[in-house]
Amino acid sequence: MTHSVKKQKQRENIKRKLNQRIKAIKQLSGKHEKEKQTIYLPNVALGDLRRRFSPRHKALHPAIKRMVSKFRRYSVDRSKVLEVYGSDGELEKMVKELPRTKDYKFKGINRGDYLTVHLGSWAPYAKECLITRETRDMGVEGIQFLKKNEKIWSEMSRILGQYVPGIFKKLQLYPVNKPCERFCGAWMTCAVNNGGNDANETRPHRDVKEYKEGYSCVI
Repeated sequence: MTHSVKKQKQRENIKRKLNQRIKAIKQLSGKHEKEKQTIYLPNVALGDLRRRFSPRHKALHPAIKRMVSKFRRYSVDRSKVLEVYGSDGELEKMVKELPRTKDYKFKGINRGDYLTVHLGSWAPYAKECLITRETRDMGVEGIQFLKKNEKIWSEMSRILGQYVPGIFKKLQLYPVNKPCERFCGAWMTCAVNNGGNDANETRPHRDVKEYKEGYSCVI
C-alpha cells in the first residue's frame, strides 16, 4: 500500500540519511572555505612520523610520560583545514620557489603536464661536457638549489657506492671540464619535476643519451 507503515518508515529512513549527507557536505565545504591552520615542525621528519604511525592507541612508555611536560602542545581548530610541514618538506618548498623558465620542447613522448628543468652538467656525444640550458637560464638561483641540496646528493652517492660499487666507479671515470662539475654527487644532473599541488605521475617514456648501465634516484 502507498501509505503503509512500512513505506512511511522507508521514506523517513531515506530522508534521515539524506539530511546526514547534506550536513557532512556542509562541514566539508566549510573546512575548505575557512582559513587554513598551518604547523611547521623544523626538527621532525614527516616521513618518519608516517612510518611510526598506528591507528591503534598504544600506552606511552614510562620514560616518555615523565617527559610529557617538556613537549610542546598545539591547539587544533577542528573547523579549519590542518596542514603540517616537517623538515622533509623543505625540498618541496625550494622546488616551488625556483623561478619559472620557458617551456622547453624535448623530443619524444610527452611526459606530463608538469614543469621539468634539468639542473647540472651533461654531455650527450660531445668530448667536453656542458652546463644545461635550464641551469644557464636560471642563473644563480639554479646553482644555489644544487648547492643547498648537497646532503641529498652525498647520501644518494653513498648508497650507490655501497650497493653497486662497480657502477659507482664507472660513473666517476667520465672527465669533467670547467665550468662543469658533478653538481649532484655521483651524478652530474638532476631533473626537477614541479607538478604543483596536484603532481602528475610521469607517463611511460624512454630516456636516451644516458649511460645504459647507470642508476637513477627518485625523490
